[in-house]
Amino acid sequence: MSMRLGTILLTSALASLIACGGGDGDGKDDSSDTASGGSLDLEDDVYFDDDFSPVLVQGRAWCQAGSDSSGMLFFFEVDYADPQGDYDVEYGNLTGRGVDGGTEVFTEPLLVCRDGECQGSIRDGLYPPITCSTASDYEFVATLVDRSENPSVELLLEWDDGA
Repeated sequence: MSMRLGTILLTSALASLIACGGGDGDGKDDSSDTASGGSLDLEDDVYFDDDFSPVLVQGRAWCQAGSDSSGMLFFFEVDYADPQGDYDVEYGNLTGRGVDGGTEVFTEPLLVCRDGECQGSIRDGLYPPITCSTASDYEFVATLVDRSENPSVELLLEWDDGA
């Protein structure tokens, strides 16, 4: 066999392997999402309702003192998984509303998402009447949207008094 023919055959074989990828042939990624940046394994008690929407796993909200000039701050964080990889999540919306689904005060794309986590913060009193001193009268709900505009189901954030 000539050197040129051998090179062509080897290149074709390598291209086939790359195009087909690894995996076990079932069409699903059985491995950890770490290749796409996530920290949750697809098998770690995360149930995907469909093949596209991200899933919020857990989340919390709390207030704490910032600098002298910023005063009190609200902080929000959530953990998520996405069947298309954690880098597929574009942003997260945060809603503040009265306890038990009462009057909505705000909904804003305040959560920055990366590597299976979203974080955000707002200054105390930015959305009156929600303040750190009145936080027990309100609840905070997160939703995520991925790059294909697939929304997650809402997650009520746990209020953390001790942070």
